[in-house]
Formats: sequence, structure tokens, C-alpha cells
Amino acid sequence: MYRRNVSYCRVFTMKENNKFMFLQNIDYSLQIVFMLILFSMLILQILNRFFISVRASWTLEIITLTFAAMVWFGIGIGVKEYTHIGITILLKNTSKKVQKIVVISHLVLFMLLILLIMYFSSRQLIYYFEKDSRLPASGFPYWMARSPIILGEVCTVYRITEKIYRISRDEDKQYQVIFSDSFSEDVS
Repeated sequence: MYRRNVSYCRVFTMKENNKFMFLQNIDYSLQIVFMLILFSMLILQILNRFFISVRASWTLEIITLTFAAMVWFGIGIGVKEYTHIGITILLKNTSKKVQKIVVISHLVLFMLLILLIMYFSSRQLIYYFEKDSRLPASGFPYWMARSPIILGEVCTVYRITEKIYRISRDEDKQYQVIFSDSFSEDVS
């Protein structure tokens, strides 16, 4: 028997007083769009190779870039849902203040890492723009094709900032679920 934490987070909650709910969940919406693009390009690639005998290499470019965008937007979702790998068993026996300090410092260090990666990614995009690099099969500008990665990094920094703010004000449901036994249930 093990213990599983119960998450009280909903992906698409509708509140009448919040006009910007779509923007709060835009990364979820983009994941759906990316998954549909990825799936349709995979089906097109299979049909082209096995039935029409035509190689459409531009579909491989779209699949690769869509998958990269999904990963970076997924990191932001992981931060929001508090589903990244963390060792919480060591913190459960400490005081709430120590837990909060460790979790916030962990998030700050993670945000610094993402900001460093964002800096180098933006430098790379500037290089692609200056050299007018294009994708080999489609001829699409490479800097534009790689820009969803930067947008995913910006979304991740926003999610980390939001998570730090909510944890510091004791408003974060996932943090409360993980570090309190009263919200846990036994799963057999």
C-alpha cells in the first residue's frame, strides 16, 4: 500500500469574474494545438511514405519543432501542477517554514536555470535571424520556427513566478496537498 496525493487542480475551470482565464490556461490550449499538429503531420508522413511513395521532409521538420515546443510549454505546465521531480519525503518531517524556504529556493534556482537557457536560446535566434537561416525542406525562417521554444521558456518563468507568489502567500493548493497529511488518501 502506498500513499498518493490528491490534486485539487482543474485544467479548465470557469470563473465568471475572471476575464483572463484563457490566458491563465493558454499553455494547456497550446498543448492541444501542438498535439493535433503533431498527430496530423505523423499521419500525413505515414500516408506519404507507404501509400503515395512521396517523401515529404517538411513534415519531419514540423514534427521536430512541434515536439520541441510541446516540451518547453510542458515544463511550464509541470511547474504549475507541481509535477516535477522533487524529494518531498525529506521535507515532510521539517517545519512549514523550512519547507517553504526550501521549495521557494528550489523554484528560484530552477527559474535562474530557465533564464540562462532563455538567454542562450535568444542569442541563437538572433544568430539565425542575422544569417537568414532557413529550414532545408520548407524554406521557412529558422528563427521563426524555433521561437515557440522561447515562448515556452517565458511561460515557464511566468509559472515559476506565479508558483513562488502563491506558495509565499499560502494560496497554492498543490503545495498544501504535498506537504500535509490531511489531504492524502490511501490507495491500495
